[in-house]
Amino acid sequence: MVAASLPAIVASGAVLGIVARAAALPPATGASDLEVQGSTPPAPDTGYYEQTLDHFSPVDNRTWSQRYLFSNTSWDGSGELPNGCRGPVLLYTGNEGPIDEFYSGNGFVTEVLAPALGAFTLFIEERYYGESLPFGDSTWNTSSPSYDAANLRYLTTEQVLADYNVLVQDLKNATPGMENCPVVAFGGSYGATLSTFFRLAYPNTVIGALAASAPTGYYDSQAWPQYDVNDFTWSSIVVDTYLSAGGQPCLDAINSAVAAIGATPVDQLVEAFNVCNASGLGPTTNADLFTYTLEGYPQLDYPCPVPPLPAKPATAACVVLTEAAANGTNEALISAAAEVTTWGQGNPDGSCIQTLPEGPGDVPGDGPGPGAWGYQSCTQTLHPFSSSTLDGRGLRNFSFVLADEEAVCDQNFNSTVSPDLEALTRTYGGDTIPANML
Repeated sequence: MVAASLPAIVASGAVLGIVARAAALPPATGASDLEVQGSTPPAPDTGYYEQTLDHFSPVDNRTWSQRYLFSNTSWDGSGELPNGCRGPVLLYTGNEGPIDEFYSGNGFVTEVLAPALGAFTLFIEERYYGESLPFGDSTWNTSSPSYDAANLRYLTTEQVLADYNVLVQDLKNATPGMENCPVVAFGGSYGATLSTFFRLAYPNTVIGALAASAPTGYYDSQAWPQYDVNDFTWSSIVVDTYLSAGGQPCLDAINSAVAAIGATPVDQLVEAFNVCNASGLGPTTNADLFTYTLEGYPQLDYPCPVPPLPAKPATAACVVLTEAAANGTNEALISAAAEVTTWGQGNPDGSCIQTLPEGPGDVPGDGPGPGAWGYQSCTQTLHPFSSSTLDGRGLRNFSFVLADEEAVCDQNFNSTVSPDLEALTRTYGGDTIPANML
């Protein structure tokens, strides 16, 4: 869930030739252009693929049902290639969440590139998320045998990439006019990491990858010094986002809201933030849920509304909070902070917000916890991020201590796994990935 990143290793290579075919677009399609276009993407079709549980075992033949979304609306022959391909395939490498949520936030692929290129769009859901649960409804039931290392060990980046490889190959072979079609991968945040690694691991399947805010460099801490990166860089980018969105008055308003939360009785906060109980406000301070939500908006700062989020949620949050700060009362600040929090955490039916099992008060950008991303953080994807309200290095104070995160992993997964901060760099490369490979 780490989208604010190092200057991303943006996948290029053959993909640029395909993207360049969309040259009818303005040379630099910016936020204002997308806002004008901001229509609802065409509704995709849904498919389910009988996926292999363990791609690396010669004897384990178990399978499970993997969800994917697709649209052939633009795959109308206008992008036909000399080799008989009806049009290219644009693949979104699904990451940590239900795939339909990522589909709704990818108008650049579905509304811009697909029509311009006559492309088929394919969005694959990552295993252990959404409806793609290898062990069905019991996958994340803590009282179930599925909740042990014997079953959770199939949630790895290597298995995820292998899922995408076989699904894409089988779909191409089964779809007339697609057999010889080039596939270009797209992704954001961890999804961009997957796009990058997919191109590296399966160059026979995907000709290029366009990775937006791929945090591959964050997995390579040995290379941090040469880029002046440290454990506060991610949190500093979050602060810079709000400075760009609303200037110093926005940051002042955020700090005033945090102070107002600290000065307000808990029962009033529970009612204002619509949390089911006081623990929902956060494990370390009553402002944890609020600051955690604010840390997330720079990662979701789309120029168009992606309900329930407004367009440019970081900017929208600045507007609401600075207006409340101008009012000068704690009540106005609490109301504004609750509104901004509800955008990201509230339930569509208005029911109370359950206590989040991971996130608030812990590692910026998310870390260990009892869910799927928590497990991935306890194995391959944990970033050693810290945060400090001093010198613009964060919205809250948090010091990363590996032993503390290992303890969380031990508690949640019965001491069966431990975070390996360099695992992905050892396997796929970090700072050393050559751009022309992508």
